[in-house]
Amino acid sequence: MRHIRNNHGITIYGSKHKKHLLRMGYYHGYKGYRFYKSRQRLFRLSNFDEIIAIYNFDTALKDLLFSPLVSCETSIKNYILDELVSNSDPTFEDIYIKKLDDYIYFNTNQRTNMLKKRLYLQKNIHSSIHMNYDKNKMVTHKINSGNQIPLWIVFEILSFGKLGDFVKQMNRNYRINVLNILGIRDPMDTDGSHLTNHIFILNELRNAIAHNHIIFDTRFKNRHINQTLLNDMSIKYNNANIIFNSIVDYFMLIVMYLKAFGYSKTELRRLIRDFKQIVDNLNTEIPSSEFNRILGSNIYNKINSISNYV
Repeated sequence: MRHIRNNHGITIYGSKHKKHLLRMGYYHGYKGYRFYKSRQRLFRLSNFDEIIAIYNFDTALKDLLFSPLVSCETSIKNYILDELVSNSDPTFEDIYIKKLDDYIYFNTNQRTNMLKKRLYLQKNIHSSIHMNYDKNKMVTHKINSGNQIPLWIVFEILSFGKLGDFVKQMNRNYRINVLNILGIRDPMDTDGSHLTNHIFILNELRNAIAHNHIIFDTRFKNRHINQTLLNDMSIKYNNANIIFNSIVDYFMLIVMYLKAFGYSKTELRRLIRDFKQIVDNLNTEIPSSEFNRILGSNIYNKINSISNYV
């Protein structure tokens, strides 16, 4: 605590502050909450209570968003599964041969790259089946009985990120069908790639929460998000500044999917109220300049856009 006072210019004292520091940790907690996205962009804070406020904001976001993210993962898998196996052989190998063929739309060089990724996906899924032979009763039963593994069992053991790789290999007509069924198809998305990209975007946030990484400033973001997808989100929400540099933009994508899955207005409005309360708490506890740095000066306009959307 003396080091923080003397070297960082932060007012910190007493048993309350000490307990909070021990709870969040110094290296992966306190030091991580002192900056916005990178260590070169330190917050202008003077009191340890402000660090606590950012820590509490981050923790509350994780608590609020993880369950909806899991719901998104489960429901997206179910919609894709229904699209692929209806009136078809439901085994993974048959689906792989007949419906994971988006490579046909590419020229020679791009096709070679897609085929390599397709083979890698198959290898990865076979490895997952092997790893789950003694862990998953349905995998054990199917292998012991000499039967092919149905796609629904593969989806049970497939991570959200690998689902994105799977969907990327799906024939684009199936991706487009899923987006149409959900009612979120963008006419400009001619190959249905929004579905793939939505999964990858949500997966980055899901993984960050699952590993208890800091999420409040979206420092977990590693992907380039194409402009067509950003334009579509902006049109849907009637808000022109959705670029996924703020956690509220991820919240907007989550709400878009929850609405598509048929969540009631009551459920969605409760989620939005809880999100707004978390934002309000932060707003009252840190300087407005740093609040706007984290969430943008238009945060409340975006929250209103979400309320209007549902």
